[in-house]
Amino acid sequence: MMASRTAKPIDLARGIRAGERATLARAITLIESMRADHRMAAHRLVQ
Repeated sequence: MMASRTAKPIDLARGIRAGERATLARAITLIESMRADHRMAAHRLVQ
C-alpha cells in the first residue's frame, strides 16, 4: 500500500479495512509508540 514509513491515519485506516496485514502491523506499532507525534496520529486513527 504505502512506501512511506510515516503513513497518515486515514491511509492506515483504509489499509486496515482492505485487509492489509502489514498496514495493521504499522498501526499497532503506531499505537504502542511513546513518541508524542505518534501518540497524536494514533489518537486520530482510533477515533
